[in-house]
Amino acid sequence: MFTNFSFVGIPVVEALYGQTGLLYFVVFIVPIRMVYYSSAKALLSTPGAVREKESTWQHLKGWLSPPVVAVFVGLALYITGFEFPAPIDKTIASIGSITSPMGMMLCGISLGKNNIKSLIKPKYLLMPILRNMLIPAITTAIMYFVPVDPLVAKTVVIYSALPVASLLAAFTIQYNPEPEAILESSGSVFFSIIACSITIPLWAQLAEYLF
Repeated sequence: MFTNFSFVGIPVVEALYGQTGLLYFVVFIVPIRMVYYSSAKALLSTPGAVREKESTWQHLKGWLSPPVVAVFVGLALYITGFEFPAPIDKTIASIGSITSPMGMMLCGISLGKNNIKSLIKPKYLLMPILRNMLIPAITTAIMYFVPVDPLVAKTVVIYSALPVASLLAAFTIQYNPEPEAILESSGSVFFSIIACSITIPLWAQLAEYLF
């Protein structure tokens, strides 16, 4: 049920709401990132599976992942107004600009391992319906009554409208390698990403109208 907040979310929010909207977005997803990276094993391991004891450091790795640390570094730079020399700044910007397309390529490679026909099952549409339609509808209704900056409300709505997280397939392969589970996770990602090309613009337009 986590969204694709990196590979899809960051470029979409930046395109819609610029650097200010992107700043709100990356701050908003900090706690979500922490839970996302630290809970995959617990949520996706098969019921009753024996789980090895993990050290405190192993637990902290999920909470102190590079994307989370980078957000705090970016916030410190934003607050202090510190700027890197132009060559370093351009290098960082260039690396950042390839992360979204590279992430989508990796997602495509993961999905490409499955036969498309094996992904076409009605039950694989349940998660995309919840992720792309039902949850954004509930979120939009809630944000309509919450007294916050309109840009914040729009950012939250777009987050909720993003497709199923692409790492779901990779996490499932790692923690629950049952053939049916892998197909279901791949099918959920596949249909959700296809649907978001229609659903995200719809929710963005509705957010513009309401907020």
